[in-house]
Amino acid sequence: MKMDIKNMVRDFASLGEAKKRSSVYVKAVSLLCAAIVALVLFFMNMTVRGVTDRILVVNTGGEFLQLKSMETDKLYETLLKAHCNAVAYYVNSFDRMSISGNQAQAVFLVEKSELNAIWNKYLNDRAYADAADRGVIYKCVFEKLHRVGIRDDGYNVLFTSILSIHDAGGVKRIRIYSRGDAIRTTPSYPENVTGFFFRNYTQEYELLDSSDGNKERN
Repeated sequence: MKMDIKNMVRDFASLGEAKKRSSVYVKAVSLLCAAIVALVLFFMNMTVRGVTDRILVVNTGGEFLQLKSMETDKLYETLLKAHCNAVAYYVNSFDRMSISGNQAQAVFLVEKSELNAIWNKYLNDRAYADAADRGVIYKCVFEKLHRVGIRDDGYNVLFTSILSIHDAGGVKRIRIYSRGDAIRTTPSYPENVTGFFFRNYTQEYELLDSSDGNKERN
């Protein structure tokens, strides 16, 4: 009987030791799992930070183009150039058939009050009358993006465009210096696909004389 008690005590002691070892193993495994999860989260966070400023370019089929990403600032610069190109064209290009249509498109790109000042200049210079009565064609194309200053709500921009005025007497060319604050808005198709919109927009004009190189700016 005494031997049985000793055996029982020994068995209970062994069981206690086994439970202690099991508890240690569980804690060790739990700590290891926690460490692995922490490392995974850390590397995921670093990876996400590395790609947040990059945009992957895909085609309409969902395939990656060139298997590389485009920097966000490069993308915005491209969109800004596209917006300046659209502004130069729709604000300053017209013929007898497109005056109203181009003005209607321009209001999605530039603040209406600033557009009115530009259109009033064309009106006072009889540009619209010449287009309607004599078939004069005004065609403006984007030339160059000269300056982009970063602001809290967008960019301060300076760009130039070339306005060609075609009439029976030939072609007159004018360089237009455009300044404004380009803010980000919600893109809309087809009115404003870039998502930029100009405020505080102004234009200055420089007459280009290709015959003798003289220039007049106003």
